[in-house]
Amino acid sequence: MAMFRNNLIIFKKKFTRNLRDYGLFICLKKTIFYLAKPIYEKTNVILFKTDLESIEGKESYQSNLDYKWVESKDTYIIKQIEEMEEWLTGKLESSVGNKKLCIAAIENEKLIGFCLISLGEIYLPLLYLKVLFKNDEAFSEQLTVHEKYRRKGLATEMRFVAYMELKKRGMNTVYSSTTIDKIASIKSIEKVGGKRIGQLICQNVFHSKQLCLIKNSGQKIFIEKKEDSRLQAENNEKYYFITDTSNFDIN
Repeated sequence: MAMFRNNLIIFKKKFTRNLRDYGLFICLKKTIFYLAKPIYEKTNVILFKTDLESIEGKESYQSNLDYKWVESKDTYIIKQIEEMEEWLTGKLESSVGNKKLCIAAIENEKLIGFCLISLGEIYLPLLYLKVLFKNDEAFSEQLTVHEKYRRKGLATEMRFVAYMELKKRGMNTVYSSTTIDKIASIKSIEKVGGKRIGQLICQNVFHSKQLCLIKNSGQKIFIEKKEDSRLQAENNEKYYFITDTSNFDIN
């Protein structure tokens, strides 16, 4: 009962946010897809790799926003992040600064956007997939800009600020992903040096999942049909398969 109530609260928040951000038509479309997920869903995700050395010398950010690396004690920021992305509710406070790094863009103490970076082993809910990254690698898990501040280059700016800080902390590579229909996100990732390395397509029919990893050339090199399994290559190498770019076609 408690789980049902919690899912209902999350659904209500998601519906309200989509209605506010996208309007009624797209909101209803997203709602139908969300409700149909237990029966059928298909997700097509583009994977990107950014070499942090390549962003050296790029112009600094131009806005007057304040940037802050969020700590667990910053409850007023965490609350605003959870209101902006309901799926993070109850998950951020315990992990921020440890398994996750989060940079927030602030204007007059109001959250304008945030960039969430994950380290180590992460779970990609869109793909039902666990991946382990190396110590000098990070994954850009979520980037969100308040709807009133979109289409002003702030997503790219936040990525740049976050990536420069990761570089200072000894990171060499940042991986990121976005669904194939999010053109603005694709452009933002590419503006900070993101190179396409391939696609992951996940299809779920009545809880029977199939995951396919595809090179940019179109060659399928991996299919996984296990339930909630770790990514495992055909040669039985685990974890690092997704970050071994010899498996992909680098543009």
